Amino acid sequence: MTNRPKVQKSEDSLLIEPKSRPRGLTLAAIFNLLEQEGIPFCVLRGYQGFPDEIGSDVDILVPEEVSAGRLSTLFDNNRSGVGARVVRRSGKYFTLLCGQDTDPLELLTFDFVWHCEIESVVYLEGKPVLRNRKKFKNFWIPSTAHEFDFYLASSISKNLLDEKRATRLTELYRHSPEECRAQLLIFWPAKVTDQFCRAAESGNWSPVQQNLQVLHRALAWQFITKKPLGAIQGGLARLAGRVKRFVSPRGFHLVLLGPDGAGKSSVIDKLENTMVGPFAHVHTLGFAPPIYKLWRKGPVNTDTPHALAPRSYGVSVLRAFFWMAYNLSGYVSLRWAKARSTLVLNDRHFVDILVDPVRYRYGGPRWLLKFIWRLMPKPDAIILLNAPPEVLQARKQELTLDETRRQCREYLALVRQQKNGHVIDAAQSRERVMHHVMEIIFARQ
Repeated sequence: MTNRPKVQKSEDSLLIEPKSRPRGLTLAAIFNLLEQEGIPFCVLRGYQGFPDEIGSDVDILVPEEVSAGRLSTLFDNNRSGVGARVVRRSGKYFTLLCGQDTDPLELLTFDFVWHCEIESVVYLEGKPVLRNRKKFKNFWIPSTAHEFDFYLASSISKNLLDEKRATRLTELYRHSPEECRAQLLIFWPAKVTDQFCRAAESGNWSPVQQNLQVLHRALAWQFITKKPLGAIQGGLARLAGRVKRFVSPRGFHLVLLGPDGAGKSSVIDKLENTMVGPFAHVHTLGFAPPIYKLWRKGPVNTDTPHALAPRSYGVSVLRAFFWMAYNLSGYVSLRWAKARSTLVLNDRHFVDILVDPVRYRYGGPRWLLKFIWRLMPKPDAIILLNAPPEVLQARKQELTLDETRRQCREYLALVRQQKNGHVIDAAQSRERVMHHVMEIIFARQ
């Protein structure tokens, strides 16, 4: 039976239901740890369903004197107590892997901030927000007025005010209408404040939703007039951040290899569902598309690729050069995706054709494929999901056992030649496979 981190009990403690999964238990333990260390904190949003309903990340406000280094040391020294360990960190942005290796994969991401910022400009100072915070279950949240003000401004800055956000804003305002109005008047003109209050009182946010672009510009103008130095610093910080992300991207490009039945699709499905949080985006790519797909849309039948005859020598050579051009031209877009903290996944990649040219109906020289592979930009990691041929054959019978054996040998030899190659035993449980994949991704972050 898996050991669970112990969570201190008090009359204000968060009730841990049996259904709570590892990251819910870790979240409660982190709150208790911050309290024990005497660190004032405040969860800024999305806390209503804690501990069993947690969004992509948890935004926590802490005092300026609490550095990222102190938080990192605190987490490292209390791994067993919180039931998790830090696997990725960027400044005050932490990703923790929760539970044990035998548990389903659970990631929990924290974004610690010193102030409530919008577009890198301080909108609300941290000290008054912490000073006026209130208790909710076993953790702290902002005052209703501060939460309403910041949530509304954040929605305007993102040009996003959907039904869920509008409903939450109405709930907050109706709880403390006078305080919310007074808080809005600190930053917004009276005319704009009246528009917000009418929407919140009636629950009809349509006039605000239809006016988001204008309000976004008004928000920027308020920053310029009320906080000119902060607006300049924020603009420079955003520019510097973009340059830094392009030079040293925080994204990751992963290629998964393996014969049919190795479980590549299952791993990718799991990564797509769990990695938003540690990464801003997750994007899945395949092999280069057929040439005609560049201008004609439609499905391509690949159910029995090995049953098709190879193309002629000349056509195969032309297609090989097209594949090279496609992958080289895509380098800039791939780099930009990684700069935007995107996890880029490949279920099929050019390197597959070195082992299985029949699948791609390639009838040209093998040396040309190897030459192109040497020229191409390499992914951050190549993972081979390896398993005994008999296991793979039991999962999928599209290939003969002899062909599966051949592919297993050649994939293994190919990946062992790559500096960034890794081999994972795909015959073990899905949880163990996923934990190994996570280790490889986060070890290079």
